[in-house]
Amino acid sequence: MSSDISCKVLALGEVVFDIYPDEKHVGGAPFNVIYHLTQMGVGSKLVSRVGEDELGSEFLDFAKSKGVSLEGIQRDPEKSTGEVQVFLNMQGTPRFEILRDQAFDYLEDGPPLNFLEDAFPTFTYFGTLAQRNPISTTTIRETMKRLKDNSKIFLDINLRPPFYNYEIIDASLHDCDILKANEEEMSELKRMLGLDYYPGETYLIDHFHKEYGIESIFVTRGKNGADLYKPEESPLPIKNPSTVSSNIEDTLGAGDAFSAKLIFELIQGKSEEDAMGLAVDFASKICEIKGALPEGKSFYEL
Repeated sequence: MSSDISCKVLALGEVVFDIYPDEKHVGGAPFNVIYHLTQMGVGSKLVSRVGEDELGSEFLDFAKSKGVSLEGIQRDPEKSTGEVQVFLNMQGTPRFEILRDQAFDYLEDGPPLNFLEDAFPTFTYFGTLAQRNPISTTTIRETMKRLKDNSKIFLDINLRPPFYNYEIIDASLHDCDILKANEEEMSELKRMLGLDYYPGETYLIDHFHKEYGIESIFVTRGKNGADLYKPEESPLPIKNPSTVSSNIEDTLGAGDAFSAKLIFELIQGKSEEDAMGLAVDFASKICEIKGALPEGKSFYEL
């Protein structure tokens, strides 16, 4: 295998449509990250699976129109394209239901991923939702084994109950070089891994560095920005305060935007601390628009 400048970032995981009462939007954290990176001009590929149905065709048309590579997209003749049903209460607060047994649960290894035989992406991105089915889990983990020594493995933990367990979390942490999680997810990791005896988050993070060999841990904190933890500094973080916008439309996709911008800046050669600051700023800008994805490339020129 050799380096391939056409694929700097590879993401594996779900493509889903968020289905609202009167509209729908394509998403899924891996797709959102690849969408952002593509608009930023970084050669990126997504490995996912959609159905041979109307939503699957709609996704392909949308992705193609935005310049997103379709090389790693598989079609499933039996399973439906991923859906998240969104229900709004009287106050407009959403409740999400991720449908089970969808196309992204059946990612195939082998010939569908032959393009990986010629390339080592600089970063490989994955999460936990697409590991809820053993078939996709096997594909994702086998891919990580092939790339581990030649690509930085970025785990965006993205816990979506009830679709994770101890085994999924433990194996994913062993696979990754970089971990990104929010405060709530850090608390849940502590509970799921049976580490409640640690008195605080910083000692949990120290455990992750030592037990799993994770090089860098980014914890996002909403309006309070983000922290970076490195083994040599552990358990003390490098902090970056947020530049919170006064024009917040919604926070949908802010975490995915953070991950994409962080990866982008690291590829450009920025330090992790500087990349984190720029990622916080970009996530804040995403909160100024409705939805997770900007419509045009002009947004990325700001």
